[in-house]
Amino acid sequence: STFKMKNVEDWNKKAIYMNERIHKSIYNDEFLNSINYEDCETVLDVGCGVGNLSLKMAAKLKAVYSLDYSPKMLKHLQQNAQDLNITNIHTINSSWYDSWDEIPNSDIVIASRSMEVKDMKEALVKLNNKANKRVYLSYKVGGSFLDDDILNALQKDIIKNLIIFIY
Repeated sequence: STFKMKNVEDWNKKAIYMNERIHKSIYNDEFLNSINYEDCETVLDVGCGVGNLSLKMAAKLKAVYSLDYSPKMLKHLQQNAQDLNITNIHTINSSWYDSWDEIPNSDIVIASRSMEVKDMKEALVKLNNKANKRVYLSYKVGGSFLDDDILNALQKDIIKNLIIFIY
């Protein structure tokens, strides 16, 4: 992909805006409806942001481990959980590039729209190594959130990859 990493301050700045809009997205339910929760008690939500998926999974599972690079995203998630009286979410401030040795394995591991990484193979191995049963991920369709006409006008070339869900 045409990876361009955002630093932690970029994500911290986006946190308040994301918290205002992302919880009502139809995407949340579509993604979560694809998950098989059978015989599962725990989930690791990688790149959880403000908790749009973690908050909804908390009612179905014993423990939710919500990992994000941005402390402000996690702060919003913690406040959202408190406002909803959800007590089984555990936040983890970490990135794709940190060691995950101390991060607990979970029955389900998800990475929803959070796989803008330098090394896709390494990221997939990390997800798989933390999953006791299943991994679910989503990636932007067509390799970009921008329409091809806009990319052409900007003279941008995107290497297109498509990964929707992996079980």
